Amino acid sequence: MTAQLTLLNEKKATIWRIGEVRYTFCIAPVNPDEKLGASAFVKMARRFSSGQALTYDWLCDVIGWPISPPQKLIDLVRLEQVYGIVDVYLWLSLRFPDMFPDEMEVRLLEKQLDLAIEDGVARIIELLGIDNAKEASRAKKLIERAKTAKEKAEFEESFEDENEDGDSKNAERQSLKLPEKRKGKRKSITDMVMERGTITAEELEQLRAELRREEAEKLRKKK
Repeated sequence: MTAQLTLLNEKKATIWRIGEVRYTFCIAPVNPDEKLGASAFVKMARRFSSGQALTYDWLCDVIGWPISPPQKLIDLVRLEQVYGIVDVYLWLSLRFPDMFPDEMEVRLLEKQLDLAIEDGVARIIELLGIDNAKEASRAKKLIERAKTAKEKAEFEESFEDENEDGDSKNAERQSLKLPEKRKGKRKSITDMVMERGTITAEELEQLRAELRREEAEKLRKKK
């Protein structure tokens, strides 16, 4: 009878343990929208359920470490997702230290990832800054030329119209007026960039498109 009670208690403990493990994995800080992180988490769960320890070497194999320094924005995004995978490992290691035995090594890996992300951010910002500075300088010149030509045309048109009406006083007043901006018209991306002093990736692409249209218009007029 005692042996049966002991066996029953062991089964209860096992069932409780299974439920506790499942609950812990369910509340793990994983973003399901990140494909890389979600895939790595599934691998963690499967290895855990098979009773195999999740070692440092195993984790490095999963995340593809060492990773090359990010050269593009998409590389930086991937590196941040890898950081999230390492963070989940450390979160689980606090709850299941026997199955996640290499906490110290992984913490050092996390610090290396943190430095790599910081360096990548600085490098990409520098590259974008150089690119944006060139685009902004060119855009500013195009904007000023366009504004000058437009204002000159509007000034001459208003002056000629008033002369035809024969009202010399009104013509004199109108000739001294600067042309007003059209209300309700959407600002060009170049205007917004110049005013704000910053630029997003989408705005940069729109800026380049505007510059291409400007060049095409100039070529058309030359023909």
